[in-house]
Amino acid sequence: MSKNLIMQELLRKTAEIQLAHSSLTLAQSQSAEALLHELQVHQIELEMQNDALRKSQVTLEASRERYFNLYEFASFSLITITQSGQIAEINLTGSALLGEDRRKLLDHRFDMFVAPEYRSQWQQYFFKALKGNEKHSCELMMRTMGNSIFYVHLVGRLINTEDGVPELQITLVDISEQKLREAAKRQFETRLLLLTRRERDVLVLALTGKTNKEIAFQLKINVRTVENHRAKIHRKTGVISLIELAQLAFSAGVSLAEIKPQ
Repeated sequence: MSKNLIMQELLRKTAEIQLAHSSLTLAQSQSAEALLHELQVHQIELEMQNDALRKSQVTLEASRERYFNLYEFASFSLITITQSGQIAEINLTGSALLGEDRRKLLDHRFDMFVAPEYRSQWQQYFFKALKGNEKHSCELMMRTMGNSIFYVHLVGRLINTEDGVPELQITLVDISEQKLREAAKRQFETRLLLLTRRERDVLVLALTGKTNKEIAFQLKINVRTVENHRAKIHRKTGVISLIELAQLAFSAGVSLAEIKPQ
């Protein structure tokens, strides 16, 4: 082989080696750039995920705070009761209603605060409420540790704890004033049943502030008869004065229209 041919062959191999090295370097460079690009994209994705998680955490905390405030400061009593009948949670309104510090109420049986004559009714309600997801309601007479009596309207529903254990969450609304009015009304109506129609006519006019003379004129009877009717009204109802009778009617929520004979 001539010297020229040998030189040409050597140059060609050298060129091929340089080209291969250049291609490898370019490929490595492109691979490095692609890897860097992927890392940068992944980093941005992680930052976006972290930002979303932070926002989600803030939203969750705000939701928890709203729930806490709604639970704690609700105008009605909220109590969570375990399947064994113990108080697991109670809000501030509930502890005030039961008249005890909340820490003393936790883990105590709820039926301790139910009046003895209403406990069988509570037990029936409790077992029924634990069997389904429907809301159930009832009315109970309750007693505080100091033996103060009050009445509540109770509504309960079954919930699941974080551990998946069902518990009963109940709301209590104090209806003592309503019960007292109902009892006062029944008592007042019982007294009214003792009066004749004419005596009730006289009573209605007297409660409007009319004098005996005005009542006599309107009913077309004499004053002496009005005085006798009023005396019988006081004797039959057991009240001393008309003012006392008016107060009883007001406490019972009885209107003049209800007193007037139909």
